[in-house]
Amino acid sequence: MNNSIRITDDRFSTERTDIYDLVFEVQFSRMRFMVRSGDQLLWLEDHFSGNSNDIGACIAQYTRLLEEHPFLSARFWKSIKLVTDFQIHTLIPSEAFEPSKAEAYLMLAYPTARPDDFEVNSDLVLNQYLVTGTIREINRLFTERYPRISIVSALAVGLKYFSGLSSPDQTLGVVSDSFIDLYYRNGKSPTPVAVKWPIRNLEMISAHTSALILSGEVTPFSKAFEILKEKFTTVTINPDTYGAGQSDSFRDIPEHRYFTLLNA
Repeated sequence: MNNSIRITDDRFSTERTDIYDLVFEVQFSRMRFMVRSGDQLLWLEDHFSGNSNDIGACIAQYTRLLEEHPFLSARFWKSIKLVTDFQIHTLIPSEAFEPSKAEAYLMLAYPTARPDDFEVNSDLVLNQYLVTGTIREINRLFTERYPRISIVSALAVGLKYFSGLSSPDQTLGVVSDSFIDLYYRNGKSPTPVAVKWPIRNLEMISAHTSALILSGEVTPFSKAFEILKEKFTTVTINPDTYGAGQSDSFRDIPEHRYFTLLNA
């Protein structure tokens, strides 16, 4: 994978992986991971592989990185998590949700999807369940290397973060290379909505609130930012705060860019 970014802390030791937390994030176009000890970031890598919607090509890129990296072959970590953006989803009111029907809910929302391609999970967020299907083949690449790994969808991370925001009149947008994930409250209802929208159709987005807070692959000078400014009354980049208390190496990282990874 090319176009990589690496930030490290000298305190990291490849001999002590059993005391560190390892978190991966995978998208169609990139793979990121970080190592931390408690709240302290010790290692951050971001690898961009080019825009591709080919699952096989993504797996080949991830496999090469995992096999060639100097310490990702280590099996023993304090905890390991994979945040995947390869997902389909639907939201079900908690009073109507039946765990045994989680897969059926997804297939109703995505009738052309093949059930065998997905691993289904559900997360209770406020008064509804986020039901996600993550791509089994992507998950298998990591579970075969890290049997203790836990897997969550990027939408689950964003929805849980949004549910803690106090203002009802704002939308949270998390931009990746291919999609923007939008989180907002529908009218006067406290129930949050989660929508995955293709970047190529950004001009067709409708604003459901007056304010938009952006994270992810976006800057005030990007085309996506300019388009969204025409849709919302105010558009701001999520303020960078994670660097506080970190070593000098990490104090200036653009927190909004690594929103999903840092909040997983």
